[in-house]
Amino acid sequence: MCWRGKPRVFLAHDRMHRTTFKDRQWHDAETTELRQVAPGVVIVTEAVPMDGFQSPDGTQALPNRNMLTLVFVHRDGRWLVAKGHNTVIDSQAAAHDPGK
Repeated sequence: MCWRGKPRVFLAHDRMHRTTFKDRQWHDAETTELRQVAPGVVIVTEAVPMDGFQSPDGTQALPNRNMLTLVFVHRDGRWLVAKGHNTVIDSQAAAHDPGK
């Protein structure tokens, strides 16, 4: 899924967290990395463990780890999320990471 525009992003997240993810817990990040890529622009990546949940088709999703990437922009004295992406970390692939 890819939602564009603040109203669509808010609507989708509101619906998902009121239904599918209403009992799902995010846990403290295992890793957090911040990297300033330009003045007033920071990219944040976090590996976050999450509880399982029941999908809309009734399938039970198991607990997993997610990689969350957020781009923050400093504007008018505040840090705002300009873009975000979330993906499930494949534990089998991670165990055989050729970059480690």
